[in-house]
Amino acid sequence: MKTILIVDDDPDIREVLSFFLKRVCRYSTIEAEDGSVALNKLSHHKVDLVLLDVGMPGDDGFVIYKKIQELVSVPTIFLTAHDTDEEQVRGLGLGAEDYIAKPYSERVLEARIKKILNMEAPPRVGDLSLDLEKREVHWGQVEAKLTKIQFNVLQLLASQPGRVFTYGNIRDHVWPPNAYVSDPTI
Repeated sequence: MKTILIVDDDPDIREVLSFFLKRVCRYSTIEAEDGSVALNKLSHHKVDLVLLDVGMPGDDGFVIYKKIQELVSVPTIFLTAHDTDEEQVRGLGLGAEDYIAKPYSERVLEARIKKILNMEAPPRVGDLSLDLEKREVHWGQVEAKLTKIQFNVLQLLASQPGRVFTYGNIRDHVWPPNAYVSDPTI
């Protein structure tokens, strides 16, 4: 079961969100009323996603977000009444996965949470890692230079560890339809 940390100074908002996420969406929740409590909870619990308010007394959500990311890399959605373009750009610019203004639709919130939680982590095997967005491969700290086809083959193989692919499987997934590719090339 996925766990969501709700960070908001308003106990009513935390309660409503927690009820919705537990009963309707079937997630586990943890609540925090400010940044220091959130950091404490994160150091003691595995959290899959953070819902973070921006306007809180003391450190605002942007400062809290930076502190959270220094402690642990966890997907975050700003869920806040602060809905100016500047604030949205700032929150997304910091690296948050989403920024949702209150009031919000529970169905939309659920869909956005599911989208983020269902995103797969970049494939990684030992010291080998793939950055799918940048199309980069790293072995430890060293970047491996691959052709487009080589990267696509590696991405396919890494997407299903342990699966045996035939020449035909690889050809059909990597090369364009009707392209001639010999088995030795694959």
